[in-house]
Amino acid sequence: MSIPRVRTTPLPGVGVQYDLTTREQRHLSVIAHRDGSRSLSVYRSDDRTPAPRRSG
Repeated sequence: MSIPRVRTTPLPGVGVQYDLTTREQRHLSVIAHRDGSRSLSVYRSDDRTPAPRRSG
């Protein structure tokens, strides 16, 4: 069983982006904004264009 992979990217003036690949090879991206909010992007398996979802 493989573990999920996470890549961290600093976003100057915005926060930090975390890109995750799950065991099922799904790609998720979370942006942790400096103001404490979060943005979640879920990618379709056949497309790298996210369907964004925002949570507070």
